[in-house]
Amino acid sequence: MASAQAGAENRATIERGRSALARNCIAFIDMPRMLREIVDDALSGSGVKLVDETRNGDGLVAAVDRSSAELVIVSAEAVGPTEVCRLLEERPRVKVFAIADGGRDGCLYELRPNLVLVGDLSSRSLVEAVLDERGPADRTTTATGGNR
Repeated sequence: MASAQAGAENRATIERGRSALARNCIAFIDMPRMLREIVDDALSGSGVKLVDETRNGDGLVAAVDRSSAELVIVSAEAVGPTEVCRLLEERPRVKVFAIADGGRDGCLYELRPNLVLVGDLSSRSLVEAVLDERGPADRTTTATGGNR
């Protein structure tokens, strides 16, 4: 009996987590219809919902402001890195997923605060931290709040 109750509590926790992770999504897409349908199918049931669809030329920042989207899906061919960087500078909470090469490739752009713990401060540790000379195995990195 206690096991069944614990299982039900775990399922409820997972569902609350999924609800908390649900994001608004704007598809800023100037891509073939078939690719658009593939993206829609991939996102269905994930908690991500389409709140707006905008065609190239409308502007990423204006589209995000209009829809309050937290995730933007773009065609890498239609929207270049310069426009993505401008959006992230102006709206750092937003994540941008760029789909390229007809849907065969993609990348996620996001800004996340990052804290690198240096430890005892010495001339050497200062230089290593500033120049990022320590290897990944030597580095302790802590995310400090994510994309909020």
